[in-house]
Amino acid sequence: MRLHLRALAESALGREAYLGRVADVLEHAAVAMGLFSAPPVSARATLAGRAARGQIEGDCRLHLRVETEVAIGVLAAALVDHGFDEPSFDSFDARSASSRCGRLHRLATGRDDVELVVVRCPPRQVVPGGFDLVRGRPTSTLDLESLIERIRRLRKGEDPF
Repeated sequence: MRLHLRALAESALGREAYLGRVADVLEHAAVAMGLFSAPPVSARATLAGRAARGQIEGDCRLHLRVETEVAIGVLAAALVDHGFDEPSFDSFDARSASSRCGRLHRLATGRDDVELVVVRCPPRQVVPGGFDLVRGRPTSTLDLESLIERIRRLRKGEDPF
């Protein structure tokens, strides 16, 4: 299904414009991850899921994981101060492939029609990096440096995914 959606988008926009659109969407994740790497948060953030594979078609949400003890409200304030929408908050029971990881807090916000979901992962809580936290299945992740490199390549007209 996603390959079909991508083909339709590339056909409608042209390959170069399509790759530019992917870069534009992923840029929102890079901005948020950069904000979280600086004070007052000073944390490691990763992009997880379909967007980490460059799949932005359909119901694209950018899923970020932030390893920090900083309160979820501080993460929200950093985003709102930089032009993201006022967020909504909730929590959920996270899973790995074989066990429950505990209750995690998340926020949902957006900017320019791109939805961003941020999960706060306290360092003391073991949250496996390569797993979908809801279903416990393997998933893709990218750190900020890797994401910036992929965006750079997309802007050059290359498909790094």
